[in-house]
Amino acid sequence: MRRNRYLVIMILLVCGACALQAATATAAMVVSANIPTSCSISASSMAFGVYDPVVTNATLPLDQTAALSVFCTLSASATITVDEGKNPVTGSTAAAPLRAMADAGVDRMHYNLYKDSGHATVWGNTPATGVAYTGTGAGTSVTIYGRVPANQTGLDPILFT
Repeated sequence: MRRNRYLVIMILLVCGACALQAATATAAMVVSANIPTSCSISASSMAFGVYDPVVTNATLPLDQTAALSVFCTLSASATITVDEGKNPVTGSTAAAPLRAMADAGVDRMHYNLYKDSGHATVWGNTPATGVAYTGTGAGTSVTIYGRVPANQTGLDPILFT
């Protein structure tokens, strides 16, 4: 029995020595990835609410805001533009949009979208009339300002979209 123990111990020592003699090799591996310039954008709805051309909005415009959610890769340069909408008014252009909401018939309620809270600069659909944006690598919110001008009379009391 004692002899078998010594034999087992000898086998373990010999096999352990075999494992210590195994060869090893190393190599460098190149790892790469390409990150393209990319942006995505989504917009919340702009619901102006009630427009009263007889009392409140006979002299005051109706203002509203919406949020654009913008996500661009870090340092990506982009220009955020806004088209003329579903119902552009005759004479509207990408650079000078004349926007309108329509009822189910032929009536149009004029509105416009602006880059600033003072409603001084119309937001258009060209590089010159859009808003320059540089990506942060994280999502950010950009405010768009809307205004329905005062004193739009002769409109049926109905939903305009």
